[in-house]
Amino acid sequence: MGVAGDDEASRDIGYPFIAASCPPGWVDLYKERAYHKVDPALLLAPVAMGTMSWGDLDGARLDFFREASSHGLRTGLSIPVQLPLRTYLLNFATAREEAISIPVRSELEGLAFMFVQNWLRACPQQERSPAFSEKTLKILRMCLLGFDCSSIATSLGMTAHGISWHLKDARRKLRCQTTMQACGRALFLGLIKV
Repeated sequence: MGVAGDDEASRDIGYPFIAASCPPGWVDLYKERAYHKVDPALLLAPVAMGTMSWGDLDGARLDFFREASSHGLRTGLSIPVQLPLRTYLLNFATAREEAISIPVRSELEGLAFMFVQNWLRACPQQERSPAFSEKTLKILRMCLLGFDCSSIATSLGMTAHGISWHLKDARRKLRCQTTMQACGRALFLGLIKV
């Protein structure tokens, strides 16, 4: 969720996002409190293995879900649609307290996939280029300059495992087998500069 044209949030997460059919008070609060930085569904979407029930996520950020509930969003599903270059996340919520049934959940998963598929057909090709966080771009830039993973980790205050994860994700998104190929492609696409 978010607000179309919210440049700060789009820049923070690396891609544009919108909210539709949510209570206006919730949309305003989501933007005002920069919830895109703490929304568990949004943060887990790139690594989620399937649909996330909000009931399963509320332990991750109870205050966030209490706030959503106070605005009428009591039960929900977040459905990540994983594609080779990007992950799309569709949220469905209701004011009802009861759990969403398996048949309804399956129907919503199908709708999410069809929505993304139709949106991709309608949007220009250039909008589908890989999106990267500033941290990933910084890591690619440092690799291109000859830094090794442990030096990058120390410099950015991260673990070597975290650096490896960012590099693996960049290789996947850029469809490259090696980190140097990914750096070269990112340089060619103008994503990084030396």
